[in-house]
Amino acid sequence: MGGAIVPPADSASRKTKRVNQRVNYGSSVFFCTLEIQLGFDGMIAPSQNLARIGKQIMTSVRMDKWLWAARFFKTRALAARACELGRIQSNQQPAKAAREVRIGDMLRVANDGGDFQVEVLLLSDVRGPASVAQTLYRETKASQDLRRKVAAERRAMKQFEELPAGKPSKRDRREIIRFRGRA
Repeated sequence: MGGAIVPPADSASRKTKRVNQRVNYGSSVFFCTLEIQLGFDGMIAPSQNLARIGKQIMTSVRMDKWLWAARFFKTRALAARACELGRIQSNQQPAKAAREVRIGDMLRVANDGGDFQVEVLLLSDVRGPASVAQTLYRETKASQDLRRKVAAERRAMKQFEELPAGKPSKRDRREIIRFRGRA
């Protein structure tokens, strides 16, 4: 999946997609337009997409910042904790919160929403709206299918769950505690 798409002979036929992004850089705030170059087949060519901040080019971002900006986690602290617990992998390697994310990296993210396998398309260290966050990555087809299958299984299991009639008695509570292994 990774790798750059060879540009056509005439660069005028290349399509581009523009994404407006607010970027904090030091004490300044910039509003920049990211121009994403598309290949022949409409797929994004990751090696050619760089976020420009003034005259500087953003080539990497901390893992916890990117996960937070891409809206996989609500806070950076939660993203850093997930990295500590080994729920994030970058190119089949466990990732720490300070690891640098680069365009073209393959990430495996395990969170409450399910397991995601994504390819990094753009970099951002600023949390924006969900529509912008979705442009930062592309989820693999296998990952989408697996998440749909797990969600369908979870919905099917709800039909077979037997809910208790009311509040558990003292005897029931003791059995529950014994069953859970607390006593």
